[in-house]
Amino acid sequence: SKTGKWTKLSPQRPCLFISTELEKEELQLQMLSFITKIMPEIISAGNYTSTVEREIDHAIEVMKNAPLYIIEMEEFDTSDIRNEIERYILNYKVEYINFDYIQMNPKLSTSMQKQFGHKMQDDQMLLEVSRVLKNIAKEYNVFISSSTQLNASHSETNPEVSRTQNALRGSKAIADKIDYGVILAPPTSHDLKKINNIETDIKPNMSYWVYKNRNNMKDVVVWSHIDLGTMKEEFLFATD
Repeated sequence: SKTGKWTKLSPQRPCLFISTELEKEELQLQMLSFITKIMPEIISAGNYTSTVEREIDHAIEVMKNAPLYIIEMEEFDTSDIRNEIERYILNYKVEYINFDYIQMNPKLSTSMQKQFGHKMQDDQMLLEVSRVLKNIAKEYNVFISSSTQLNASHSETNPEVSRTQNALRGSKAIADKIDYGVILAPPTSHDLKKINNIETDIKPNMSYWVYKNRNNMKDVVVWSHIDLGTMKEEFLFATD
């Protein structure tokens, strides 16, 4: 966007995005917006100049040729997760997977009850999904990321509560399975006051609080600025 020219980035790695909520068309629209830096509502409207149309057409070709795969999985159990991820690893050599996101659904509940012979608590089921994802990552040596929701304590002013596994909704035990854990949150006025002595042209509107980082540094905060329209993100600085 600064040079007005298309730029080829680093070598491509096959990636899989598993959506548990958004439809494929919604994701593709957001991806087009990310590539072109044109707002999604402008792309959707279809009323644009020939220059903008050429940019969108080019971005569509980039997406078609990219080793990026998107599947929808609204209802799932742990077998569905394993089968789909294995299928893309074996057939498309996928190396990076995002499962969006760890949550409850009726099929998972029914499957767990059959598998274990009794009704399981929600936190136990969420933990089981985490365990399956972690095992696949280890078994096939691939990177898997996912997310889960936060509970009410994420609004607490004490970061020891609001920015650690204590803020995870459903099952704090999820944090036991992961190699890297981070709370993603817009900075509060209290947060911004703490960093107001750091000079930067752009003010952060997002923060990553690393509460777990196996064999590496934790208790680190990475500050960034996200364009919430195109989802372009610029990382600014890091603090303890």
